[in-house]
Amino acid sequence: MGVDAFSTLVDEGGARAPAAAGLRRGFLNDEEPVHVPESAAALAERVRADLAECERLRAVKDDEAAPFDSRYEERRVLQRLLKALEQYGAGDAECAETARTPLGVVCSLLGNNFVDTEEAGAGSAPLGRAIEMLGSGPAELLHRVDALNHMGMLCSEREQPKQALAHLSEAKALYERASAPGASPLAPPDAACALPAAERLERLHTLTLFYLAQVHAHLGDALQSAIHAHATLRRQLHSAAAEFEPFEWCKNAMQLATYYATVGAYDIAEHCLHAADRVLGAIDLDACRDAAGVLTDKYLELRAGVHIAWGELLRAVLRAGRQGGARAHTPDAPSDAGGAPIRLSLDEERLTFRAALADLPPPSRECADCASLAGFDEARRVYRRALVRVLQAKAHYQLDGYVSDHYVCANLEAQLLGALVLYETDARRVLAMHRRRAAVLQPVLDAINPKAYHAIGRQMAFDLGTIYGDILDVRQLMLRDQPAERARAKLQPAVDATTRALYRFLDFFRDAQGEMPERVDAENEEVFLTAHFNIARAHGKLDDRESLAASLRAYEFIRAYADKHDVVCMRDELKMAREMAELLPTKVGKTKPRPS
Repeated sequence: MGVDAFSTLVDEGGARAPAAAGLRRGFLNDEEPVHVPESAAALAERVRADLAECERLRAVKDDEAAPFDSRYEERRVLQRLLKALEQYGAGDAECAETARTPLGVVCSLLGNNFVDTEEAGAGSAPLGRAIEMLGSGPAELLHRVDALNHMGMLCSEREQPKQALAHLSEAKALYERASAPGASPLAPPDAACALPAAERLERLHTLTLFYLAQVHAHLGDALQSAIHAHATLRRQLHSAAAEFEPFEWCKNAMQLATYYATVGAYDIAEHCLHAADRVLGAIDLDACRDAAGVLTDKYLELRAGVHIAWGELLRAVLRAGRQGGARAHTPDAPSDAGGAPIRLSLDEERLTFRAALADLPPPSRECADCASLAGFDEARRVYRRALVRVLQAKAHYQLDGYVSDHYVCANLEAQLLGALVLYETDARRVLAMHRRRAAVLQPVLDAINPKAYHAIGRQMAFDLGTIYGDILDVRQLMLRDQPAERARAKLQPAVDATTRALYRFLDFFRDAQGEMPERVDAENEEVFLTAHFNIARAHGKLDDRESLAASLRAYEFIRAYADKHDVVCMRDELKMAREMAELLPTKVGKTKPRPS
């Protein structure tokens, strides 16, 4: 409740003070007695003065060595005031009602203090008490919404999303009621906050939406999470310049774009990235330079992140265009209670930033309808649009110093080529694009320390094995009418490249002594066996005795491993491996050795 409004609830003479007023009924410490005001008017003045002091203390910028000193002093002020209010309210029913609202306000502020000073567990009780005490009338609504927000955040952090949703939904409903036409005006500003009441309510509602986005994500409702995140970002664009954080805004817009891309709403994802471009472009570069005048890593990494987000979006568009492009076919697409797909559209104002960011580009043809990518020429245009972005990010994330981020860029570049190749029908051009994919990744794998970047190295080795396998398949198709010996000679390099990459992948499973585990972990078992299967398949492309024997050994390993460990994944592949392990010995015995 606003303190000014609180003071109007008592007459000029003040309500009767509690019987215990003036007695020392308790102490915060051995030296500091609790002074209980004699009248409601005196109490109102005490509340006003103490809350003003708390507001001043919250604005203090403490030294990094003691970042919460002023907040601890605020806590002491609040705790003294809380004691005084409790003792005043203990007098009789009239005193209790007089003290109720300021008690709720102080409990809310005390709970916030604990949360802000990283003592969230201690903040739960005063926040819960504040919610119990504060009503939803114009004089108390702001503090109740604030307490509900903080309690919702605490419940979310405690893995209690349903309780968090209940608190935040109430906060949202209170805002909607207070903002409805004809609603009673809020209380005037009080000493707890110098902002106008309407402005403070809007800021609190932005926080409500932000927390709701997180809670819906925890509950698995990605659509509601995205809608609330979108609303948060849209409202932040209208906030005062001093309150706007462009770096965080761009990061959140990128995350939102990622969600929309996963559900096939590519035009909305594109709109989010156009907005991120606009906000990024409005950042004052002079404020982003160090003492030497060089742009800071914080800015450069944000810019590179936006470029990568564009590359990821357009990669998804290229893949979807070859698959038909309908967002309803996307596995993660949102649906209503009956299972019918929900069509997210830029026609909905709640899913745009047009009101705050005028003249954002309209959706591109490919993002509005990726089925329009009918052929290679259209797909190549999208590929080039994406490649420009990825190469700009890659230029910042040099391998020397940014290994993980450089890998992300290189992998995305290779995947864009892999998406483009889906549109090509000429075998020679397909072969050339696969070779370019390998040329992007192979130098990175060769350059990194496999011990320091184990996960990245293992993934790249497997991906290269897959790419070289694609090259092998295309080469085999191109050589199908060639004489056997000529075809074998031309296939041999592709077989060697495929198996070399896959054996390199398998080496990442060895322990410090170079030994393979008896059984790999369940998470990697399928890909481990897939590598062996692809090795067997690659060797089987050649018709000499040595190659077929190598293929047989790989199939026999798969069979023995699956039987020993009762493997249940890859049923079709395991069935084929068993069949080949039975058939190949006869074929090996009848096949000529490799020509010397």
